Amino acid sequence: MISAHLRRALGSAPLILIGCGLILFLRRPDQFHHPQFWAEDGFFYERHLANGWHTLVESYAGYLHTLPRLIAGTAWWWNPIFAPAWFVGCSALATLYVASRALSSRQAFSPRPLLALSVVLVPDAFEVLLNVVNLQWLVAAGLILLLLSRDPETAAGTIHDLSAALIMGVTGPFSIMLAPFFFIRALVRKSSASRILAGLVALTAAVQTTFILRAKETVPANARIQLGDGVSAIGSRLAGSLFTGGRMTQESPMAVLWILALFTVVLVGVAGFRRGPEQLIRGLLAGAFLALLAASLYRCRWNLPELRHAGYGARYFFPLQLALLWLLFSFLGDSQRVWRGSAIALLILAFATNVPRLREPAFPDLHWGAYAPKISKGEAVVIPINPAGWTIPLPARPAIDSARKL
Repeated sequence: MISAHLRRALGSAPLILIGCGLILFLRRPDQFHHPQFWAEDGFFYERHLANGWHTLVESYAGYLHTLPRLIAGTAWWWNPIFAPAWFVGCSALATLYVASRALSSRQAFSPRPLLALSVVLVPDAFEVLLNVVNLQWLVAAGLILLLLSRDPETAAGTIHDLSAALIMGVTGPFSIMLAPFFFIRALVRKSSASRILAGLVALTAAVQTTFILRAKETVPANARIQLGDGVSAIGSRLAGSLFTGGRMTQESPMAVLWILALFTVVLVGVAGFRRGPEQLIRGLLAGAFLALLAASLYRCRWNLPELRHAGYGARYFFPLQLALLWLLFSFLGDSQRVWRGSAIALLILAFATNVPRLREPAFPDLHWGAYAPKISKGEAVVIPINPAGWTIPLPARPAIDSARKL
């Protein structure tokens, strides 16, 4: 009787989403008690004041950030005192949306409850959870889930998929890496829905590519690519992080890190390309993992030694760790006991070693409320935000209409 109730609870999408929300709160309670801007959150907030909705076509870091721009723009509809809470609330809703896509009945991967819960249980999520600037890394997970989904059977489902693909495709550069896999999916399925979706993702990828090609890259003096550090970063930040609780660091023996890197690649290859049920879906997920990994290493090619540090560039590993967990879940339904048992052992190890570090350090409360009245009055003000040393400089301007001070 108890097991039947438990199975029903685990199959209830609302309860799973409530659980995801609770985990978000337990990991970052400070962001719910006193919401704070993080890093370029303040930049997006200030740029909308300066340029209005024109910011939707302004690139940052070489590409468009449509979802953060929309959140920043709508934040100016309310009393400025609510701006950080609006950012945090929208980030939480975006996180739960991605989790809900994992719970969709069209999601071919299983077990769906674990797919959803893992979105908020990824260990290296310090830079991603509950801020707007790094929503693009959650969007990467959303695009992957869209890639893995079955075709919609209703007009509403089609509109939903196309709308999600459009917004997510122009939020971050990930449509560029994932577009080839949407085309593979369309070629195999031979359905009009998959072809239209692939075409839309390719269009967003073309837009982002155009912006990236126009951007100028600054290459550090005496820069060189240290491939060995890239390999050891794979070992320490993927298998090392997931299965040892982050105990593998830049000081760990290089041979151990290389073994962990090899283990990561082999695990992805076996999980994604072995024969069995949902082989196409697993192959697409493994391909997406490898494409994102290659893109992340290329993006950080001048800083590969730093990438070995546990606190450096955690955002680059968020979707990779998530995809690795999802691939590991694919073994749970395998007919061979050795694969099932090994996957269960690794998942238990990952959970046990990472529970102590899921609670993220609290941001200092920089008392945004003390500055909000000055923003409303249009006074010039420089507002401190997290991390230490970051500020939002707002120039003098007309006072905000009282109708917006709700």
